[in-house]
Amino acid sequence: MLFLQGPPGTFFKRLAEHLEALGAKCIRVRLNPGDLFDSLGQDAVSYRGSFTAWPDWLRRFGTAHGVTDLVFYGDCRPYHKVAGDVLKRQGVRVHVFEEGYLRPRWIAYERDGVNGNSKLVSLPLARIDRQALAEVPAPDIAEVGDPMWPYIWKGLRYYAYNFFFCFLYPFYRGHRAQGLIEEAWYWTFRWPILPRVKRRARARARTVLDAAKPIHLVLLQLNGDFQLRAHSPFNSVTEFIELCIRTYANAGIRDEPLVFKNHPLDIGHLNLDRFIRETARAHGVEDRCVFIDGGKLAKLLKLTKSVVAVNTTSCQQTIGRGIPTKVMGTAIYNHSGLTSDQTLEAFFRDPQPPDPELYNLFRMFLLVTSQINGNFSTDQGIEMTLEPLGRKMMAEAEGFEEFVSADPNLELKEVVSTPAAE
Repeated sequence: MLFLQGPPGTFFKRLAEHLEALGAKCIRVRLNPGDLFDSLGQDAVSYRGSFTAWPDWLRRFGTAHGVTDLVFYGDCRPYHKVAGDVLKRQGVRVHVFEEGYLRPRWIAYERDGVNGNSKLVSLPLARIDRQALAEVPAPDIAEVGDPMWPYIWKGLRYYAYNFFFCFLYPFYRGHRAQGLIEEAWYWTFRWPILPRVKRRARARARTVLDAAKPIHLVLLQLNGDFQLRAHSPFNSVTEFIELCIRTYANAGIRDEPLVFKNHPLDIGHLNLDRFIRETARAHGVEDRCVFIDGGKLAKLLKLTKSVVAVNTTSCQQTIGRGIPTKVMGTAIYNHSGLTSDQTLEAFFRDPQPPDPELYNLFRMFLLVTSQINGNFSTDQGIEMTLEPLGRKMMAEAEGFEEFVSADPNLELKEVVSTPAAE
């Protein structure tokens, strides 16, 4: 098994050790200093060539080492995307990891692709075998503690290695929209003002809650997120925001504010508060648009009449609560009956709610096929994933098939296409 980049920390190292105990042979390719320090003691080689030479090097490496399986975290990273394309042609199985679709107690594991590249995107929900699912006991869900601070610490350490030891891998090309230095620069200024940002977010949320009016909630994506860059028709988060404000204004909504909630990990390189204010003013709805930079989602959902997003795992929470949800990107849950297939303007005027029974079926399908209880960051969270992952990864088939009907007469039209524009 060939391992590429994993989440920051030792998750991939410990997973490889577990798979080797089951009889697999594992080797890792280190692409940068963070990979090097996270995989110390692991059988590994370093790739220090250019990105242009990466496909040919990988092809030769796969043949020379008899690679049968490829393992990585995130399938849109440039090195991973190329590796999947190259090695699939050699008959290699691809194992992909991602943050859980049902956070915070889960990680996601699928073959071939995740998120917008997942088989779940095109899976007709009518083909889910209800009887097969009913025979499976609901999985035990253990609490794994809050992984946020270990996640932040391991991420900071990983990128610090990449910054201070970049000379070891001079041709490495990162996957983030902002470069490492630019991102560090913004965090340097963002960190000291976070208490003030949080106070302002709480005050604005309190104003919305005290007004007690139904709200239309827009959940924002990180501007450089692959969910936006690779799995949506938008070039930037501001393009998405402008569409929401323009459509909201055209819909003529008067007494139901349009509330934008920022992503909690946004580094503030775009002044979204000012952009929303100026765009709302241009469309004559400045008095009805609110920007909340962080804070808790749950309280806002009590007043929420509709939710619009590109693609965020928080939508699973809104669908589960029965809140009408409109998804503007490619998402595993963007199916008729779960999300709205109305135009955005019609959705603002009369949002249609999800089917709760269908969502419960879909959620159970996720739990038994692609979600593993645990996390990538804490010792307890990692340890509890190893046994089920070892079983799934060593199996010949992925395991979806036993819960999907092969009946060709089941026709589904509920896969919602990604709208190019409204």
